[in-house]
Amino acid sequence: SINSPADGYISGTDTITVTGTITDEFGISTITVTGATTIELSGTAPDYAFTATVTLLPDANTIVATATDNANDGNVGTDSIEVIYDNVPPVITIILPDDGTTTGQMEITVTGTVTDAYGTPAVTITGTDTVIIEALGVGLYAFTATVTLVEGTNTIVATATDNAMPANVGTDSIVVYRDMTAPVVSINSPID
Repeated sequence: SINSPADGYISGTDTITVTGTITDEFGISTITVTGATTIELSGTAPDYAFTATVTLLPDANTIVATATDNANDGNVGTDSIEVIYDNVPPVITIILPDDGTTTGQMEITVTGTVTDAYGTPAVTITGTDTVIIEALGVGLYAFTATVTLVEGTNTIVATATDNAMPANVGTDSIVVYRDMTAPVVSINSPID
């Protein structure tokens, strides 16, 4: 049986380590693992362990471990998992407010979208601890957050982190200006 990684694992790299165990009372003659560049087998009958270095292709990969025993007819046992190779960062876009917006308010609502093919990404936005994420369809999500502004220039960065290991990260940023200073008006003529 394949012990690691778990079925449905999302990898951010094209090479993973697959481990597992084999039990056969009379011994193993061969072991193969789909996509393996190396396989190490350890143990003695009836308990064996294997470690394989597997190269992944982009998207879904079915990894099959096949063991053949020492019997004359070569009894075969298999186990399989699906692993996804995701090297594409999520695409995150701030829709509102517009880049360069000026406001007198202390807070501003930031909205946008994020797309990722393999699950809901985590979204963070500078200036807030709370981001609301809503699924709009397969691989498409909307986010909303209220950001506290300081007087002057505020760079707001939205970051999306996907579920791959290691994770892929996408970012988008805007600048918002908070202006709390009223204009100074002077009448020069005629003299009061």
